[in-house]
Amino acid sequence: MVRTQVYLSEDQDRELRLRVALGEGTFSGLIRKSIDELIKKNTKSKKNNDWNKWKSFIGACKTDFGGKSGQELIDDYYQNDVV
Repeated sequence: MVRTQVYLSEDQDRELRLRVALGEGTFSGLIRKSIDELIKKNTKSKKNNDWNKWKSFIGACKTDFGGKSGQELIDDYYQNDVV
């Protein structure tokens, strides 16, 4: 682990201390858990965004090639004895 220092608002500090008192974990453990959840959420969102970009690209390719899929283009290529 890496040691770091963060500044919390009084409300954040109060809420964390309350959760520690209720037995939900340690002060630093709750902070790490929150950071892990944030990273996981952002990673999932980024993956979805990347997939949406690929879907748009694939859709553009279909439009540019007469609406045919990549496999259809390959089939046409071989059926027309281009090779």
